Amino acid sequence: MKKRVNDDNEDVVSKQELLEEKVEKVNIQKELFEVYSQHELLLKKNQQLEQDYEQLLTRYEKLKNSKLGRLTIKYWKMRKKRRDK
Repeated sequence: MKKRVNDDNEDVVSKQELLEEKVEKVNIQKELFEVYSQHELLLKKNQQLEQDYEQLLTRYEKLKNSKLGRLTIKYWKMRKKRRDK
């Protein structure tokens, strides 16, 4: 009888430990998912910023290569030289 009670206690303790391990595993998975989600958002934001930068660079190049754009850039350089003197 005593051995049976002891075995039952060990089973309860074993089940309790197993349950605690599962809870810990679920918590770790939640944390990992949150970190993954944040990382994914940062990657999307970075990709959007890169696209915006490329668009601005393209627009700048087009403006710089136009007649009025070249004239404007020369004017800005001239103003900078006069200001620095």
